[in-house]
Amino acid sequence: MNKHLKEKKALYVTHVFLGEAIHSTGELSTASALKGKGWEIDFMHPRNELGRELLDNYGLGSHPATKSKLPFLGDISYIRAVMKILPEILDENDYDVIISEWTCSIGVSRVLENRKKKGKSSPPWIYEDRSPPAKRSLSSRLQWLHYDYVWRNVARKADAIEVLVPGLEKFVNSRYGNYPEMIHCPSGVDLERFIPKKSEDEALRIVYHGSLDVGRGLHRIIEFGKMLDSEGVKFRILIFGVGSLTNFFRNESKKRSWLEFGGVKEYAEVPKLVAENDIGILPLPDALAWNVG
Repeated sequence: MNKHLKEKKALYVTHVFLGEAIHSTGELSTASALKGKGWEIDFMHPRNELGRELLDNYGLGSHPATKSKLPFLGDISYIRAVMKILPEILDENDYDVIISEWTCSIGVSRVLENRKKKGKSSPPWIYEDRSPPAKRSLSSRLQWLHYDYVWRNVARKADAIEVLVPGLEKFVNSRYGNYPEMIHCPSGVDLERFIPKKSEDEALRIVYHGSLDVGRGLHRIIEFGKMLDSEGVKFRILIFGVGSLTNFFRNESKKRSWLEFGGVKEYAEVPKLVAENDIGILPLPDALAWNVG
């Protein structure tokens, strides 16, 4: 990079606890890719020690804020934190762009509007939607109210809109009316962190890593394993992650020699564990959240 050119600087406002949710992998990978293109990236994120360590390892800046871990109330508490802390961050830093998830977009929008009223400069704002609410629960119903509100009342205030895939853009336009053309930013990972490892074992190695929640079709992994076993296939399935089905898979692993349950793993361990397998499995059902996100 020409040393006389000003390095571009972006602020990524996320509501997820970095390193504690599978969702954070896509954000960290996107930020890492931008950093590789010469951008300086800071995160405003819920306060947790693992998140701070990850950002240090990636060479990314950190602006932590307090967020409750109670369902739905966590989003409300974090919006309030954004409205309180973001003005201070913008006063002390010169950003070329802000990227924020839909979950905390109410706070970002109000902060930027207040700055403009006071005659203060504000960077362009990219509204990001990686997925609509996925879980089937009371908290998910409340999240849908939140999701509908921000798309109808907040998203149009952004300078640009970024979604995960074209299917999500199509869904949004059909549900909320036509929007300007959106940016597509699919999830990805840093392949240099995944080094395949050969095994002397002839068994087929299969892995699932992610949230262990109802609604992801995860029971089908057991059915799939039983089918392979009945056909005499040599294999083993590794499942690791955390969620409401944790105890179910822990108990199933005690019944079946071909099933290994790994529980929760540190973020740094994930690439090695995944790379030691032959096939990754993702048995998501035919449901809205998975069809468009």
